[in-house]
Amino acid sequence: MAMLVVSVLLAFLVLEDLDTEPTLGETATVWVTETQGAANISQTAKMVTSFARKHRVSVVREVHDFHNPDRLLHLYIATGDDASAPASWLRQGFSAFGRSVRTETHMFQEIGFPDPRGMYHVYGPHRAVEQLRTEFAMLGLTGKVVEPAGLGWRIQRFAQPPLGPVFIVMTLSVALMAGASVVLSAKGYAILRLHGFSFVAMLRRDLRRLGLFWGMAVGAVAVVTLIFLGLYNGFTRLGLFALVAGALAGTLTVLALFAHTGALALVLRGRLQGGLKGELASGPALVGAYLVRLTAALLVFVVGGIALTAGHDVARRQQSQPFFAALGEATYISLTGSRTAETGQEMARQVGQWLRRADRRGEIIVAYRWPLEWFGGRGGSIHEGDLLFVNDTFLARQPILDSSGKRYRPGLEGRVRVIVPKRLRAYADTITQSVPEWISPEDKGKRVRRAGVDRVWAKDGQTVFAYSSANTMEALDRSLLRDPVLVVLPNGTRLVSDGGYTAMATKEGVIFLDPRDVVAALEREVPREHISEMNPVAQRAAEDYAEATHVLRLSLLSLAAAVAVLFIAGMGVCVIYTRKNAQAVFAKYISGWSFVRIHRRLLALDAVTAAGLLAWVGWGIWSRVAALEEFAALGVPPPPGLPEVGTWQLAPAAGIALVAAILLLAVLGIAHRQIIQKHAADV
Repeated sequence: MAMLVVSVLLAFLVLEDLDTEPTLGETATVWVTETQGAANISQTAKMVTSFARKHRVSVVREVHDFHNPDRLLHLYIATGDDASAPASWLRQGFSAFGRSVRTETHMFQEIGFPDPRGMYHVYGPHRAVEQLRTEFAMLGLTGKVVEPAGLGWRIQRFAQPPLGPVFIVMTLSVALMAGASVVLSAKGYAILRLHGFSFVAMLRRDLRRLGLFWGMAVGAVAVVTLIFLGLYNGFTRLGLFALVAGALAGTLTVLALFAHTGALALVLRGRLQGGLKGELASGPALVGAYLVRLTAALLVFVVGGIALTAGHDVARRQQSQPFFAALGEATYISLTGSRTAETGQEMARQVGQWLRRADRRGEIIVAYRWPLEWFGGRGGSIHEGDLLFVNDTFLARQPILDSSGKRYRPGLEGRVRVIVPKRLRAYADTITQSVPEWISPEDKGKRVRRAGVDRVWAKDGQTVFAYSSANTMEALDRSLLRDPVLVVLPNGTRLVSDGGYTAMATKEGVIFLDPRDVVAALEREVPREHISEMNPVAQRAAEDYAEATHVLRLSLLSLAAAVAVLFIAGMGVCVIYTRKNAQAVFAKYISGWSFVRIHRRLLALDAVTAAGLLAWVGWGIWSRVAALEEFAALGVPPPPGLPEVGTWQLAPAAGIALVAAILLLAVLGIAHRQIIQKHAADV
């Protein structure tokens, strides 16, 4: 029953995630990246509509809503095949599986996005895909054919946290429970052997009984699931949901059958007399149980690390929510993709010039993050911290205090200021000397040095709001920074190139305080085709917070299941051990042996297992230390994505080993007491 429920839950989460890519089932995609003629979107729409009717295919283009891109998606559809899925979307509307994204469908001629470059999903014979690419070429639009993602890619994608660990824990649980049910019934199987049952007959009997229970469980879970889906989304994508849930449940069922069959073969290897006493072949059984227990311990360590990271991330995001809420309607901008190198440079020039003018008018906040270690010079002596490129508007809206407690104000002299916390004074010269080249890499910082760079001090212990909910290297929230270095650029400075402004905008380093300024600038200051969407900063942060909370819940669920597996595996070890050594345990007890001495071999084996876990973690720490030393020897800073290193990382592994040992001792103590009581009663 549990594996059916988990299969349904995982299928639900997979289908919710697939809402972000509603054009499932396309034959292939024509990705137009370059325009060499004068074709506009009106001509392109006319050609695509005519092509779809002539070749009896459907063509779909996705466009995220300009004002609400994370929650509203537009599908522009040209169809010449009334039986195709896009044709039904056009007639009946597109119903998403979940409620996080709403999708609207339109005739292709209604497309309002001005840029013909983008992805066109084709539903029909594969030859039509190449023919559409040829039609685009006749309009001066260059594109390439992109095949849809295969099953292997999707499996790899969903195997990542948080869904992957849940399924792995469940597979281990199913195998363990199936095997344990047979091991605990060793006496019953011995009685069946006494009555002449063969291995095949026993297996057939078990499958018949399991089949009856399985049918009832499937029926109950199916009824409850159908009622829920009917109320939740009106059975949208029910077939795909059933396929995913069935595949997951089928995989777990096959695994359970293998585990059951293997455990039954193991039980029947023992002597009949021993089986009637509940004994079994202890050697292979104990090895198998310990392998499961070791795997469970490693799984608890991995899943526990994921849960700890997720909890830390949620706490950070919760702390930063008031800062984001105070931004009101402030928005990021997203630039249109599907560009070649040449057209991308032209777009960067035009967008950068517009952003510089907006900066000069005080319409934007610049807050562009860099890893501080990149500014540490040769040797990479700075291993942690952040550096922010900011503008005067940033300083005007957020108090930054100097070493005497006075607030820094926007500068008037047009020079660059590097505000360094006092605690980093040992690195201040190196950082300051590195800054010009990062601001103006085109001339290696010469014009920045000519304009002047001033180093000033900041009071230690300041928390700075960086205006972005996640940095570019990882998914964890880094919106509140402790003692960052600030490089203050004058509003609208020409020390930053057009491409530099555009690069900052692509990484959410530019925030428009009023979205109306963006709308007003379209076509008047910047071509509409370059700006694909606006992303409200506060809304994005709230959605990231909700997603982080969702990941935390799944991680905690996985952790609880992994701990349960660890406990059950410990029970299995103790059951196998005590059934084999019951008489020896009682004899040693009445001879005055202590608990530890009686069970010293099992406890020693458990200590070796714990030592192996600690050694595995220690080897990982040593490997990262060696990598850091290698970077230092080369005289370059380490990459920012390299995990932190510290002996404290042994603490979680030690804690898991301790918990596993306590669980084993608790179960062993109970089994020990039962042996003594049972044999004492017999005496």
